[in-house]
Amino acid sequence: MRWIKVYKQAIIDVTGKCNINCRHCYAASKYGKHNRIDMSLDTVLKTIDLLKDSGYTHILFLGGEPLFREDILKIINYTIKKNLKVMINTNGILLDENMCTELIELGVEQISVSFEGTVDKIHDLIAGQGNFNKTLLGLRTLIKTRKKLNSNIFIGIQYTISKISVNDAENVINFALRENVDGVNINFLDDIGNANKNKDDIGITINESINFIEDILKVCNKICLDNGFVIQIPAKRALIRYLNHKFRVNIEEGPLGFKCTAGDKVILIENDGVVTPCGIVNNLMYQNSITNKNLNHQILYIFDYKNQEELNCTDYFRSFNLLKEKGSSCVCNECRYNNDCRPCPINPEKDIEQCKIAKLRYEKFLDNVLKLPVTINIEKISNLKMNNTAHQIVNLFLENYSIEEVVKFMSYKANKKENDILDDVIDFHYLLSINGLIV
Repeated sequence: MRWIKVYKQAIIDVTGKCNINCRHCYAASKYGKHNRIDMSLDTVLKTIDLLKDSGYTHILFLGGEPLFREDILKIINYTIKKNLKVMINTNGILLDENMCTELIELGVEQISVSFEGTVDKIHDLIAGQGNFNKTLLGLRTLIKTRKKLNSNIFIGIQYTISKISVNDAENVINFALRENVDGVNINFLDDIGNANKNKDDIGITINESINFIEDILKVCNKICLDNGFVIQIPAKRALIRYLNHKFRVNIEEGPLGFKCTAGDKVILIENDGVVTPCGIVNNLMYQNSITNKNLNHQILYIFDYKNQEELNCTDYFRSFNLLKEKGSSCVCNECRYNNDCRPCPINPEKDIEQCKIAKLRYEKFLDNVLKLPVTINIEKISNLKMNNTAHQIVNLFLENYSIEEVVKFMSYKANKKENDILDDVIDFHYLLSINGLIV
């Protein structure tokens, strides 16, 4: 089973309230000290109708803490009866046996439980004293209930990297496997909300975050791949490729791909009905950046519009979509993935830095691996159906050719430049690796 990927997803903050106060919470700046009243049940249900009519297929319930809302089960039941897929991100504290049973029997597709560390002394420094054990109890109750009801609901862990958790990396995968979850989503820390206020204590650089991810993957053994365990990182394509090739894993991109899909395939509806393309474009932290980009910011309410088409005609959404179409920096224009991967249009610097680091690390990795001979698993490879080019490459590997030597041979034979052949050979080598065909 794979982490759910969606076509059109609406994110709904069904409440601005939460039962804890995490030190990195991105929502704190918009809900914490502001008297924003949650939509009534009737308004939420009408919003679900509008989303269904506008072609949305998946609803992700967030908050605050979505399970903190007393009528959340009524909302979920109504949404599922509309043939919409429901996903929930929760801190897990309210996942008692009754709640777990209700969620599973209603037909929720996916539940992700947030952990900020794999032990209490790390998690509680972010989420509050005593909350690790409460969250772990909730997760275990959910897993136990899934087994009891013989359900195939996808249960994952959301793990956000911070300075506090920097030494916890090697424990993440084993923790997830031990708790019998289906996958882990590793999140970069966003410097907004409480995270910005506490950045001296919990802030972490992009470079340090990538180090953390590499430390996780060092202990990601064959068990993960064989059992279909999902590792997902909402990162840019250059970083995903580097990590996959270096560690011989199959990390999945975020559920919305590598391009910004805000305002197109994704919208965010806040607790009082304010609708925006995403959480960043409506965040006070980025107002200077937004002003400089000529974005016509407006406060819009979802229930004032009959459908997505009307919403897209507003100055706010139209100017945002135009901003996305303008493209990105010259760095992106030089990238092989430029056609299907772009940085955030509001805060591109963070994504571009991530790609620059990934590029340098990938080049260093290739320097080491290109000259090494490749050892093929002869028993497995003999049963594999391949085209003529693949057969040629495998035969060269069997003769102890290195990747570099294979590239030279194939480029000469095809009368092409070595750089034109290199990526294809490396990608083929990667496919052999993750399928256990290279020792």
